[in-house]
Amino acid sequence: MNHEKTAEDLGNLIGRLKAAQTDDFLALAAIAGLDAKDFTGDELERFGQDEAAIVAYANESILQPDNDVPQSRRAKLLKKLGRYEESLEAYKQAIEIKPDNSITWSQKGSILEELSRYDEALQSYERAINLNPANSKTWSQRGATLAKLGRHVEAVVSYNHARKLKNEELSGAQNNLALEKLKVYREEGASERETVKLQDNDYIGFSEESYVLEQLGQYAEALTILEKAIEIKPDEHMLLKKRSMLLSKLERYEEAIHSYKQALELDPNDYVDWNTLGTLLRKLNRFTEALEAYKKSLNIRPTYRAAKYNQRTTYREHYGY
Repeated sequence: MNHEKTAEDLGNLIGRLKAAQTDDFLALAAIAGLDAKDFTGDELERFGQDEAAIVAYANESILQPDNDVPQSRRAKLLKKLGRYEESLEAYKQAIEIKPDNSITWSQKGSILEELSRYDEALQSYERAINLNPANSKTWSQRGATLAKLGRHVEAVVSYNHARKLKNEELSGAQNNLALEKLKVYREEGASERETVKLQDNDYIGFSEESYVLEQLGQYAEALTILEKAIEIKPDEHMLLKKRSMLLSKLERYEEAIHSYKQALELDPNDYVDWNTLGTLLRKLNRFTEALEAYKKSLNIRPTYRAAKYNQRTTYREHYGY
């Protein structure tokens, strides 16, 4: 009899849920006689109830004063919502509970970076590194922060160390797979550079390191590093664009023109690239091609003043009017 009553109640509940015609998780829970307090923070977050999850994580932290996880999850969720100051406070509380958690120190650093508090972010990253010196991501984050502080030489050192650690991680976690791939590569006569690419697969790190070298005026070195990123992501428009700019700074104009054309194949609506291509072509006295590039720039953005000016200047230089 009790079983039949339970089945009947369940059937009624399902009917009421269907009739509610709502996707609101807490509204449906209320129909079932439940509210936010009946769920964990993790459950509420998974069902998209972010505000309720924040409250639940705070309550869980009170009930589990020696557990740093609820505050860490609360901090991460607050960061996702763009509430950086609150997120920072939550990370601080998590660190008070467990001061030797290197990941939390690193996450605190990322929040401080979002708040443009770079000196403090650097301190957090260095604390994280002291606790776990083998984390390549933290070394990379440290490098990015050093670059923002204008400490470019130190940034390069940090990026290099991050890449070294990343390679070690890959060689440890994927050693057997890498060895098999290397064997195939070598049997097929692949170059040493191709084999190295198996490990150096973090194109973002290469791109960031290239930027730092560029800021130091080391354009050739920056280009060498950027080429490694392009090997990994050959269809990344921004990487090709950066390569084009570096080639221009090195006065390797023919190569820069070729690189810009490759970039424009990936994004033919980049009116800035068309204008820059035109300027390079004009520099080599290829006026007809330059005017065509400016025309394409203005077809995309008719109000682009730089292309208009360059077009007029090229007409004067080439036709004398």
